[in-house]
Amino acid sequence: MNTIARALFIIGWITIASGIILAFTNFQVVVGYEEPLTSFSEPEPIVEESFTVFISYVVAGLVVGIMMLGFGEIVNLLDRIHRSINGNPGTDSETKNKKGEVSKYNQFIQDSINN
Repeated sequence: MNTIARALFIIGWITIASGIILAFTNFQVVVGYEEPLTSFSEPEPIVEESFTVFISYVVAGLVVGIMMLGFGEIVNLLDRIHRSINGNPGTDSETKNKKGEVSKYNQFIQDSINN
């Protein structure tokens, strides 16, 4: 797998995980403050749990993460196409050819030209 594709896959999974973690840590919303008992103490916040904030963090993490996974897959496929066109199959087991064997793409081009 290409280095850039691998990095995009990792970023995608990290983004999905962080969206879920942020959803669990930030779903409480401050709606007001209690009056302090003395003038020297700070007011206590009043918090409520918001399901919409939770869902928005999860959805944002999933959407951005899946987009990064998709970009990683696109980069990987383009790299495999580039390697097969240039006759350098790389390390992918499914694109490895023996020496002297014509790749499927080159065979397709040869057949198209001859027909």
